[in-house]
Amino acid sequence: MAASQTNDEGARERSRANREAFGVMLKALQRGSDRGLEPEVMAYAALYTGLRGLVDSYSEDVVADLLADVALRVRSGHFTTVQRHH
Repeated sequence: MAASQTNDEGARERSRANREAFGVMLKALQRGSDRGLEPEVMAYAALYTGLRGLVDSYSEDVVADLLADVALRVRSGHFTTVQRHH
């Protein structure tokens, strides 16, 4: 099997896993909402849990570098779904 074919298969699998994980998280957020939990509380819990998992898997430095990139993406509107008036 060619290396590019193996890389393509790996990328497809990661994409599938990412979509599945995103769906699981959306369901969890909906369950929290159904139980009366505020979206901000659920989002904070998801971020905290995710960051702990990343630090456990990688390291504090790797996660800190990742978050620096995330800060730039937040400021550029990458995660914005609702326009806010300031």
